[in-house]
This record gives sequence, C-alpha cells and structure tokens, in this order.
Amino acid sequence: MSMSWAGLFAADGEAFDIMQEGAFKFFGKGPEYSEIPMALAAGITQSPLLLARSSLAIALYSIWVLFTHPRAGSKYAPPFYEYPMLFVKALNVIWTMGMVMGPVLWAEM
Repeated sequence: MSMSWAGLFAADGEAFDIMQEGAFKFFGKGPEYSEIPMALAAGITQSPLLLARSSLAIALYSIWVLFTHPRAGSKYAPPFYEYPMLFVKALNVIWTMGMVMGPVLWAEM
C-alpha cells in the first residue's frame, strides 16, 4: 500500500500533479485528516477498506482544490469558463487514481 502512494508522489503528469497538490493540502488540514493515510503508508494499519476510503477522499479533495483554489500566478479561483476543461482533468484524476490504486486494492482483498 505504501509503495503505491510513494509512486503517486514520485510520478510525473498532470493528474499526478493535481493529486499531489490536493494530498498535501488534505494532510495539512489537521491530524484527523492525515492520521489514517499516514498509518496506511507506514504499514501500521492494513485495511483495504481504509485504503480505498482514504484514496477516494484524497482524489475528491484534489478535484475540489482544482476547482476552487487559485492557480500559480493568480489570486482567484479559476473562472467559470474554465470548468469544462477542469471537468476533463477531474475525470483524468479519478481514472488515474483507479489505475494506481485498483491493482493494489485487488491484491489486498
């Protein structure tokens, strides 16, 4: 489990960049948001259900950050006319998370 998340943070690509930014902001929200993912990454907790829940939460939070937080060089959230392209990027994030975590979850079951 921890190796799949390590791969997520080491990979290059737009979807991975979105998830990396979202994950760091997710973990920065406080210990109640980072405790379970860190226990999974460290191998302390071994629960496929918690892995799936945490991965989905991070992916969804990353998408929320994509739509609501300012981009580099801007003080404002993306304008409304950028939402169709952001929606495509959000689908790519979900697809990428599934391709990374799907085999891990399958192996853990």
